[in-house]
Amino acid sequence: MIKRKILLIGAVMLMLLLTAGCGGTAQPGNTETLPSATHMADASSVDEVCALLKDAGLENTDVFREWVVDFSETAGKKAHLAGDWLPPEELAPDTAACADGWESRYDYSDADCRMTAFLLLGDSLQVERPEKTYTGTYLMFDLDAIDRTKKYASLKARRNQFFTLFGDKSPLTGALEEHFPALWKQHGIRLQNDRVSLISIVLYDPYDKTLFVGHTGILVDCGDSLLFVEKIAFEQPYQATKFRSAEELLQMLSRRQEYFGEDGESGPFVYQNDRYLGTLQKSDPQ
Repeated sequence: MIKRKILLIGAVMLMLLLTAGCGGTAQPGNTETLPSATHMADASSVDEVCALLKDAGLENTDVFREWVVDFSETAGKKAHLAGDWLPPEELAPDTAACADGWESRYDYSDADCRMTAFLLLGDSLQVERPEKTYTGTYLMFDLDAIDRTKKYASLKARRNQFFTLFGDKSPLTGALEEHFPALWKQHGIRLQNDRVSLISIVLYDPYDKTLFVGHTGILVDCGDSLLFVEKIAFEQPYQATKFRSAEELLQMLSRRQEYFGEDGESGPFVYQNDRYLGTLQKSDPQ
């Protein structure tokens, strides 16, 4: 049996964690430098992130923890996933090792960014008027995983909301960056949590003339800092990043070359829920 003294120490440490939020600028006793990021590849970091997510009112944090731990274990040490908090540019996962590890153990797809964010939002995400069918192409791997895999059954029960929120659409009239907020209004999409936002990177395909959510993640307001939680992509790591401001988040996302098309193409457009934050500007990769 765990002694009372140990339980008391653990309770005090948890209270300090929740009171301090996600970190922030240096304060007495806090020497953390932001931004800092982790793949949650050890028990300490994944427990910390899940505690912060749960404290913010997000759902299914126990399932999220299982997904993160499972991915880290299948990737193995060769994948170089970070357990500690490091500057984002120092994260250097071996994505080939991640894919090999997953495929050597499972015959079904792992989750991606959209599935992970949708899991955590749970019933706090409301879609009053979801679309009845999906006829696009950009979500075919997401929906195939959701439809075929028992592990994602909770997502399948709300698949109409999923493709309404993330699926490819022909732009409405007006400027391209105005389409995503109009989509939220059209379908009655709202997020019932003042501490949590959905960050969406919306890409434009000039050949098909469609817009779609190319990447997404959960942003948590921790008071003195922000926490961004994401799954980078299928068979790529989960990542949690602490920031001082939304501007630092945009700077990190701007260094990811995979969100950009050819020179001169529109976007990528970034939104906090239905509020336009800005258009990413290509910068040096991490």
